[in-house]
Amino acid sequence: KPDSVNLEIQISSRERFGQFCKFAKGWHTVGAIRICNFDLEQSDVRLLDQLPPTKFLTFTGCRFNNVDFSACKVFARAQVLKIDGLPKLPDDGPAYPNGLQSCIVTAGKFPTIKQMDIYCCKWPSALTPLICKQRYITTIHIERVPLTAHDLQLLCNKTGLKELSIVDWPFAFGDVILALKQKPVPERLILTDPTLPDHWQKHVAEIPRIKLGVNGAYSYAQVASIKKMVSNFKLMPLKHYYLGDGQFTDFAPGD
Repeated sequence: KPDSVNLEIQISSRERFGQFCKFAKGWHTVGAIRICNFDLEQSDVRLLDQLPPTKFLTFTGCRFNNVDFSACKVFARAQVLKIDGLPKLPDDGPAYPNGLQSCIVTAGKFPTIKQMDIYCCKWPSALTPLICKQRYITTIHIERVPLTAHDLQLLCNKTGLKELSIVDWPFAFGDVILALKQKPVPERLILTDPTLPDHWQKHVAEIPRIKLGVNGAYSYAQVASIKKMVSNFKLMPLKHYYLGDGQFTDFAPGD
């Protein structure tokens, strides 16, 4: 039905993309729009402007290539930009697609986009400073993304950030303290408890992040010291382990 607020539209072919744009012409809102597995071309970016306003605009498994989003107005009618999965780049290629940079920069120009979510990918660290420059983004959610201590520091010190959530990627306590020593810091910080489920203790050596020193729970004193720097602090349980190369898998009970 037109203006179905909670409706999520998933578009995975150019034919359906064009069909939906015609079908939904004149709609005032739709809950979420997900563009899936597109090898993006400039014509796809132009079609984005024909989409109805949405709260969540998600790119899932898309190749951003060299497309230019600078003239795209779809972000003026969205509130949250999600990057969910990124295809692997050639080892001898660029650090990140120019189209992805263009997408972030263009979205950051619109005060409507206040939140950016990044899921399940090998994130190009060279883009972290770019996200931190987007002044209207006040909430950043990251899940199942391998990050560096430097990424954490940049994100924690982003001007105007109200909430930072990093789930399923634990950091060493020292990395967290170092990131929070500089100001500003987010008003709300959600990090991952590095404690491994009991049935996975025997696989500690197989998990790359654990090799870097994240191999046990934060002590009460350590949590208290973090809360002195960020009063609204929360730890989330670890639910996935890192396989390497941007890939994660569930903790399976009994494995």
